[in-house]
Amino acid sequence: GSRFESEDRFFVSGEFHYFGVPKEDWRRRMRLFKEAGGNTLATYVPWLIHEPREGTILFDDVPYRDLSAFLRMAREEGLQVVLRPGPYSYSELLNSGMPSWLVDTYDELMAKNIRGETFHPDTISYLHPLFLEKVRPFYRAFAETVKPFMAQNGGPVCMLQVDNELGGVHIWRGSLDYNRQTMGIGSPGGRYPRFLEKKFGTVEALNDFYRTDFASFADVMPVAKADRDDLYSCRRAKDYYDFYCGTLAEFAALLKQWLLEDGLH
Repeated sequence: GSRFESEDRFFVSGEFHYFGVPKEDWRRRMRLFKEAGGNTLATYVPWLIHEPREGTILFDDVPYRDLSAFLRMAREEGLQVVLRPGPYSYSELLNSGMPSWLVDTYDELMAKNIRGETFHPDTISYLHPLFLEKVRPFYRAFAETVKPFMAQNGGPVCMLQVDNELGGVHIWRGSLDYNRQTMGIGSPGGRYPRFLEKKFGTVEALNDFYRTDFASFADVMPVAKADRDDLYSCRRAKDYYDFYCGTLAEFAALLKQWLLEDGLH
């Protein structure tokens, strides 16, 4: 608002995870943080903790899930808050913050290596339709819980961050995501064929660039690793990497869209 138009203000932020600190010690630690010069708290809101069983989404029922009380106390103490609802928290939590019921039950939505194998027990294929279906209710419940505490409504929550370590959860663990359903590899009209068609226009142009003889965009298979001595395999690997990065952007934009749909700005 106009109050701050001529004033530079900075977030001096520190991690304070309500689910990892005893509730009876929140206020004391908040005051110590302020004494140290901080003005903004940052915390994950882990899906793992708030939906312990599929379909049972819980906020504010027990101290370590009492996000509303945490936000009220932050407001009382004059602190701003940055919230990060994931759905990936990473942050040294079990399953990187993914619910156990999700990663233990639905192998089809896990990220896959180029051989079609799950390469890590909690690494999700972000845009898999089943994953998006499972995470959407959690995002909706998060929005309902925090809406009264948003800055737009006079509350302490000044910023939201979607996801965490975006892309790292795949790459650090050894592979890009080649989940065939998510990426549409081998499927007419799938994401990967659409990417190639947009880039090349015609299969003939693609074949000339890759030195291949594919009959259609849907026939194009990515290569697992570029041979640095082979220009054409480097081109194919680079194109898949660019495509993969585009899917990360698509996922982040979708999470942002959900928050906006649910009334958070």
